Amino acid sequence: MKKIKKFSTLLFLIVTTLGLNTIYAQSASNMQFSINNVGTNQLASIEFERFVNFFSSAAEFAFRPAFAVNDGFKVDTAVSDSDQSTRDFQKWQFIPLGNGVYQIVNVRSSKAVNFANASSAPTQQLVNRNDQGQQFRALRVNSNIYRFQNVLTGRFLAASNTALILQTNQANNTAQQWRINNVAPSTFGDPTEVNESFIVAPLPANNVTTLFFNSNRAIPNGSYRILERGFIPTNVSGRFNIKRGENSIEIDVSAIPVGFHRVDIIDGNGRRVRSANLAIAR
Repeated sequence: MKKIKKFSTLLFLIVTTLGLNTIYAQSASNMQFSINNVGTNQLASIEFERFVNFFSSAAEFAFRPAFAVNDGFKVDTAVSDSDQSTRDFQKWQFIPLGNGVYQIVNVRSSKAVNFANASSAPTQQLVNRNDQGQQFRALRVNSNIYRFQNVLTGRFLAASNTALILQTNQANNTAQQWRINNVAPSTFGDPTEVNESFIVAPLPANNVTTLFFNSNRAIPNGSYRILERGFIPTNVSGRFNIKRGENSIEIDVSAIPVGFHRVDIIDGNGRRVRSANLAIAR
């Protein structure tokens, strides 16, 4: 009986130790993660702009993420609530520095979360192993939930609405708790950033116009559609494979009446990824 108890105790210690070292072991294999705030259920992210289309309940999506040194971070899910997929600028790697200390590096920008002092906003900085402002102690709460204590300030990484901040230690404060989940890997620090844009020209159009769409990612089986007066479906639509970079497609709008309308770009899953106004004048 004593042997069984000793074995159970040993097994518990082994499992506990493995759990505490999870981030270290996974980051050593260059795995990528989402960092989800327990209190807000939002994802840690580099800064990005949000596009809102008021003609749909799934109207919000992100574009133009900020990648440069001194750009900031936020806590905000980058797609609508109906689609919780993780964009590449909401993926992270943990760089182990030893003794449970890590740098938190964004996959897309390849820059680290950095605090200059306890009251400053976080900025993206080049990875510097000697900069204590970008060093965090990973303190396991349970399962895959951690708190991150900044080495420079002694304060904890926290979410306040959509802002990423530092807070003093507070018991049972879910704003300071972060759920770490593995995600499918994306290209790390891709320097060939594409500034996403969607332009319809000429505008106003007569019988023919062209869609110019710059995309940060390839979208197989993409499509376009025109909605009369912004909400009435028309028969003017078509499919095309959207490549990463510049895309253009000429479309016939001779069947669209004079007035103001809307053009949507749709991905292969039927989700709208960009919209633009279309004016017809004859």
